[in-house]
Amino acid sequence: MANEFGLQAPLDLGTTLPVGNWLPDETIFSIASRHHIVACNRLDSDTGLQLFNHARAGSKHDVPSRLDVFVERTGGKLGGVEEIVFEHTLLPFYFPLTSRRRIEDIIRAVRGTLKGSLRYPLYMRLNRFSGNHPLKACEACIDDDVRRYQVAYWHRIHQYPGVWVCPVHNRELCEIARSERVTGSHGWLLPKKEWLVGPSIQPELGGPTADRFELVRSLASCAISLAALAPESFVEKKRAAQTYRERLIALGLRNRSGQLQLSRCITSILETAAPLRSIVELSALPANDDQARAFVTRLCWEPVQNMHALWHLFAVVWLFRGWESFWYSYQESLSEPAS
Repeated sequence: MANEFGLQAPLDLGTTLPVGNWLPDETIFSIASRHHIVACNRLDSDTGLQLFNHARAGSKHDVPSRLDVFVERTGGKLGGVEEIVFEHTLLPFYFPLTSRRRIEDIIRAVRGTLKGSLRYPLYMRLNRFSGNHPLKACEACIDDDVRRYQVAYWHRIHQYPGVWVCPVHNRELCEIARSERVTGSHGWLLPKKEWLVGPSIQPELGGPTADRFELVRSLASCAISLAALAPESFVEKKRAAQTYRERLIALGLRNRSGQLQLSRCITSILETAAPLRSIVELSALPANDDQARAFVTRLCWEPVQNMHALWHLFAVVWLFRGWESFWYSYQESLSEPAS
């Protein structure tokens, strides 16, 4: 059957995908890449045509598209669209800070060919963050996966923004070296150690330290916990701001009348941000007094402003040092009138 480009997909899948089933916590990009290799496809477009009936759409590692076609081509044996979105993409990381209606809109969008970017509807490009998602892997996971499944693959939990530590092996993740990337996408590929480099470090900020590792691990834990809320739970922005304000008061950084101890806030914010900013993905975090002042002021604004999810997670790490303390305080606030 010819596609919209007049090209013929080189293999009729029917309802049988050569790679079989999902591996634990696998992304749709990963299973498509496994198919690309097992099917011995010469061109990336061959796999795109077979799985998505399109030479390019569907090939992005972070935001999927044409999922209705994918489900049809795989005979539904790999699940329906919603199951794939919630269990095999990084989109759930962004969902708890949006709304149920917007999630429904996003799911409708990824069912077909995306007419625009989802980076704006999901606030991926706010507050100086680029909206790009590095493709990441854990070298220890690669060894484990090859031993257990005879193939290394991309783990969904590693791809969440802010996750730079593997929660299984407690070691820093690596990313695909720039020389292995294809313009506009990565092409279909699976993790190989020789393609991986350590997390992009800003040279002026130096290499890993013990404090930096603990902060990066805390941020990763928060990111994973945030994504785990989807699809049923949401973080109400007004309640989150109230929780941040109450925590500032508890730490002596703000009084009940709303006055901030700005000097202390700025010093504390910059001390927390500096080790995290050494990772390029997190370089938008506050780097000077003005940026730190703007950040803490934004936390207390009414009405609550839209912020990139990583700003919220940084607030959690800065004020609470971990997700559990924040989430307990947030849930406590639900039983109180919003101030």
